[in-house]
Amino acid sequence: MKYLENISPSVAAISSGWSSGNVGVVAFDNFVIAIDTTNSPERGRIFREEIDSHFNLDVKYTFLTHHHSDHASGLNAFSDTTIISTKQTAKKIRSLTRINTYPSVVFDSEYTISNETDYAELHHTGGHTSDSSYLHFPKERVIFSGDLIFEGYLFFAGYQSNPNKWIAALERFKELNPNIIVPGHGPTLNGVKPLDKHISLLNLLTSTSACGKREKRP
Repeated sequence: MKYLENISPSVAAISSGWSSGNVGVVAFDNFVIAIDTTNSPERGRIFREEIDSHFNLDVKYTFLTHHHSDHASGLNAFSDTTIISTKQTAKKIRSLTRINTYPSVVFDSEYTISNETDYAELHHTGGHTSDSSYLHFPKERVIFSGDLIFEGYLFFAGYQSNPNKWIAALERFKELNPNIIVPGHGPTLNGVKPLDKHISLLNLLTSTSACGKREKRP
């Protein structure tokens, strides 16, 4: 069964929910970048096979948007690639029990993957988690947001979440004006208009939390 589908000429994704967290691929003319790795070693292998058959190009880089197991548990299938993540992600995924492959290139705030004709930007924002990051492919105006966006799902906001950083990341997406956003969960978004509902919900969460703190009694 084929899961990987093109969403632009050089970009493909699996956003059907098959691997829980969405995954994707950006193709340059001589290699590809895998974005996240599925929620299990078994699905990671299938994802890798799909990339190889779909693009017929070497997977040179694998980028992790954050450390959660539904995005990073397929890493073993990408052990022959250069795995890139934030420093925080590289540290946090050491707690995952089903992988033995880890990032070899880490960054603090941003990193660029390029060749002679193309480039993709990786940015660390925090928000959903302290290590949340995203990939921007300007050539085709595509963003892989990781779990900074849950489309059609109630988002998960754990103890590491920072609503203010989360909102700032989504506002940055609007400034970048992508044609397509691949969320961490759920179907792809067309344009920036769908971001407004996500920002509004996070603003509501922030204001409700602030109100609760003001009303707290000893």
